[in-house]
Amino acid sequence: MGAPGRRPARTLLRLAALVAATTAACTTGGPPPLVTSEVAQTSAPATTNELTIGVEDLGTGYNPHALADVGPVSLGVAGLVLPSVFRQDADGVFRLDSTLVESATVTAQQPFTVSYQLRREASWSDGAPIAAEDFAYLADRMRTEPGVVSPAGYRLIRQVNSRAGGKQVDVVFDRPYQGWRTLFTGLLPSHLLKDAPGGWARALETGIPVSGGPFAVRAVDPGRGMIVLERNDRYWGAPAVLDRLVLRQADPAGLVSALGTGGDQLAVFRADSIGLALLRERAPQLAVSSFPEPVAAELLLRPAGPRLSDRRLRAAVAAALDLDDLVKLGSGSGPGVQLPARALTLLPSEPGYAPTVPDGLPLPGMRADPAEVAALLTAAGYQKVGGRWLRDGRPLRLVVAAPAERAAYTTLAGRVVQELAAVGIDAELITPSGDELFANLAVPTPPGASGAATAIPPLAADGTAPPTTPPAATAPAVRGVDIAVVPRPVTGDPAADLASWYGCRQPAGAGSGPAEVDTGAPANPAGYCNPSLQATIDDLLTGASTVGESLAAAEATLWRDLPSVPLFQHAVVLVTGRGAGDIQPGGLLAGPFAGAAHWRRPAR
Repeated sequence: MGAPGRRPARTLLRLAALVAATTAACTTGGPPPLVTSEVAQTSAPATTNELTIGVEDLGTGYNPHALADVGPVSLGVAGLVLPSVFRQDADGVFRLDSTLVESATVTAQQPFTVSYQLRREASWSDGAPIAAEDFAYLADRMRTEPGVVSPAGYRLIRQVNSRAGGKQVDVVFDRPYQGWRTLFTGLLPSHLLKDAPGGWARALETGIPVSGGPFAVRAVDPGRGMIVLERNDRYWGAPAVLDRLVLRQADPAGLVSALGTGGDQLAVFRADSIGLALLRERAPQLAVSSFPEPVAAELLLRPAGPRLSDRRLRAAVAAALDLDDLVKLGSGSGPGVQLPARALTLLPSEPGYAPTVPDGLPLPGMRADPAEVAALLTAAGYQKVGGRWLRDGRPLRLVVAAPAERAAYTTLAGRVVQELAAVGIDAELITPSGDELFANLAVPTPPGASGAATAIPPLAADGTAPPTTPPAATAPAVRGVDIAVVPRPVTGDPAADLASWYGCRQPAGAGSGPAEVDTGAPANPAGYCNPSLQATIDDLLTGASTVGESLAAAEATLWRDLPSVPLFQHAVVLVTGRGAGDIQPGGLLAGPFAGAAHWRRPAR
């Protein structure tokens, strides 16, 4: 797969040049002001105590909480630079990061409260303390910003209280929340971002301005295809062994060549079949292993749109697609092809995963079924005239979208358009930036307007959906997206992931943030809301029901409603060069860079 382009809507503004830092967390003058000049592109003095890592692309941004930025490089960099309360070990267990916090415990049940005691010495690399305001900032942004990763747990937060000079943090929830350990990973520097130009949407598009981890971002140079991470000398924990990590971008042939000559000591990339063949042919001595990423490629069949509000039309779209072909195309027949996703909540590598596709859907064979398409569209009132499906003289015309920066996804979306055309369904491809796409998918449309979202009525006793009449197609726009090819990340909390992707918008008063407004519209990218499923989701979030039973019930409902079709789980290839030593990734969420603070320069 080729490297995706840069975000069309993004500027080249660099956030990282700071005036001289204040020396103590207790100063009264506030944090140093942000300077809007570009990060210097010059490198630090040459050092041999560095490791060069080959990557296929530098990512599209560095906010680990933004759906538009999700990728192996952005998540890997965030894990080395941003502090987290809990981190996932290789065994999948969330363990307290005692470098940042001394304790994190449930201190009250009414209301449900979690208290965090931060280490006094924990501070950002510019001298500002890591404190309660960083918790409050992240919680507020996750509740109110569109296109964020798994916001459901944050939406249960009522308030964040600060004590002991910001080093004691009490987080008060509206309801008990069993997945609270997955919150507050990748804390962000609120003192810089809350007033930064562009705010949440643009502040981290070209790097991370300060560090609260063992490494700091020194430079991001898209022109040269390079990211430089240096040891954070102001880190209060154990210092990183290496002075620098250099991430260098190249195509698969360039990565293989650099590994063979020793220019790169290791590489991490989403290898396709061509890249794997090059590795076998040109560098058979290299150690190659693959590891799943915490993200799947998925097709959203959006009930909120004016054209797919009828479940039969969504089923017809699914029947028109050759899912086996889409999995091979999207994964490039690389390691992701071995991870086809046939469940709507858990990913193939997650504990408890099992295929949940029910009998009777055209999906188990993963092949297109034109006869099923014809039957479903006919039942929905469409007629095939001149090779096209019409209703009341108007053609069924769908809008298919994919983020412009993700080449694999735009390729997938183009193939979806072709496969729909093969069965007589017109479709148009649009490719907004990831920020634009996710922001618009999350914007509620007033009831009755084009693209208005409506709650899905309960199923009949026989399990079928009541017939609905789709309104006429409207002119395509970002907000009028019917099908979207998007990444669906997971966070280690199946309940929050389920609620974030498929849950209804909370009624007014159920949460504390401005986003909790009863608009009647769904609050998820799929534009989906089933009131009968919401009770199951709520019980999962609060721990009132077990994950196994509730997920099984939720899966059955979701397959009947069909708001999305999963494709495959992404996977990266980790290639270690001569003498690179035993480099192992962390847990699913930690990724291949998890142990980088302990890596050593390969022996020559």
